[in-house]
Amino acid sequence: MRLNYIFNYSYIDNENESYFTYSLYNCEIPSKFIMDVSGQIKQLLWLTSLDDWYLFWAQPSEQCDVYANCGAFGVCNNVNSSCNCLSGFKARSDAEWNSNNYSGGCVRDQKVQCNGITEDKDSFWMNSIVSLPASQDTNITVAEASQCRSACFNNCSCTAYTYYVSGACSIWTGDLFNLQQLSKTETEKTIFVKSGSPEDQTKAKKSMKLVVLLSSRTTFIVLFIGSFSYIYYRRRRMTKGTGTKISHLDKIGTGEIIDVPYFHLETILVATDDFSNANKLGQGGFGPVYKGTFPGEKEIAVKRLCSHSGQGIDEFKNEVTLIAKLQHRNLVRLLGYCINGKEQILLYEYMPNKSFRYIHIW
Repeated sequence: MRLNYIFNYSYIDNENESYFTYSLYNCEIPSKFIMDVSGQIKQLLWLTSLDDWYLFWAQPSEQCDVYANCGAFGVCNNVNSSCNCLSGFKARSDAEWNSNNYSGGCVRDQKVQCNGITEDKDSFWMNSIVSLPASQDTNITVAEASQCRSACFNNCSCTAYTYYVSGACSIWTGDLFNLQQLSKTETEKTIFVKSGSPEDQTKAKKSMKLVVLLSSRTTFIVLFIGSFSYIYYRRRRMTKGTGTKISHLDKIGTGEIIDVPYFHLETILVATDDFSNANKLGQGGFGPVYKGTFPGEKEIAVKRLCSHSGQGIDEFKNEVTLIAKLQHRNLVRLLGYCINGKEQILLYEYMPNKSFRYIHIW
């Protein structure tokens, strides 16, 4: 409440009265105090330049400092004002937490059983680098950490404990509020929260092992079936459209039947590994050339026309017709073609030693 260029604060205290006031130096600036769902008290100014309310002051200044912001057993993170549950706890309502409403807090995964159980290494959950709860604690003096631990374990009302190197021991009962996640640069604090009963923990562990076992077997079966289906599908695609001569060009309007096999685009993609750079033989004026492999280790050269080559459907059909009719020992033999949308592809016999890249077909 210090003086500044906007507000003038006054505090009156005498034998008759005690009160606090403030006023604006410029009364033409609209101002308002609110408390919204965040739990913070805020003072806002109306700025004409922004045509909106401007946050001038808020208390608590950090969202995580609002009491019970994350509810019982919730840990607040000031970096993103989000909440997490302590180890061994889960959100009371997933729907509320998914909508960033954390006030419901967290509940235990397993109930705490007080009588007829023996203290062991799983009796407490350790939570490090957190601020200590705002709820009331009881301080006792002990000689070592094990005594602090036993004091909490043997007290049915005890929820958590913290041991200090100096020998001081703090014990909390009931729900824990206002836990905050600290950065690693800050002084590390550790709180030990009483976990569920050993019987419940054993059941939970067995259930978890069963879930993991079933999940792993299910995953293996799904992957096996998926892999088998994928291989079968690819092989079926590769065998379709190879070695069968059809008059595909006649179907798209030339009126002339060409004795050249038509290949499906999927077959070519499989043969060239989706036109990978590893299979690229070279680059011509009208497009790149790729090496492909059909079933039976049959190698081919695939000419893929560029979309900017200016080659239209009619020109492409004429070229296929011309090349199909030409047969010469010094000419690369045309094995097939493909038209699929904007894709125009020619398949030639593959010439070894990469000599194909030096032959200008187009």
